[in-house]
Amino acid sequence: MSWLRRLFSKRRVEAAAAPAYESKSKTVDMSRRKASECWPVSPWEMLNVYVKDLTVRAAVDYLADQVVGMGFYTTARIPETKEAVDEFCERVGLDELLQTTAREVIGLGNSFWLKKTVGGKLHVAYIPPTNVLRIIREKNTGAFMGTRF
Repeated sequence: MSWLRRLFSKRRVEAAAAPAYESKSKTVDMSRRKASECWPVSPWEMLNVYVKDLTVRAAVDYLADQVVGMGFYTTARIPETKEAVDEFCERVGLDELLQTTAREVIGLGNSFWLKKTVGGKLHVAYIPPTNVLRIIREKNTGAFMGTRF
């Protein structure tokens, strides 16, 4: 077969469509490495783009508003349960946390909360993404173990 015919002949390509969350990235041998992740692009750099570029800011804010919407309303058959959930949401500022989280996930790709118990009550603390350097995972299962600030 001539080289010209081979050049224009159909090549057999094997590919399959898969969602992004199922696609395989680089295979990493975890036996020799520390199981952790770091930002592909610095969050400071992404934050600078968000602050300086009005188009990016408008797009991120619009999408975050679409995701969060008007907020949420709690319902429960037992009134005490509804009161407890509403008190928790008000105490931790869940509406504001959801808005901030949506903005960060869309603009930066990740957002962090710290769940803690104080005096027998659950609290949620917001961690700015610019403070997180690395996420540490368990070697074999990949389960979350902690963060490095």
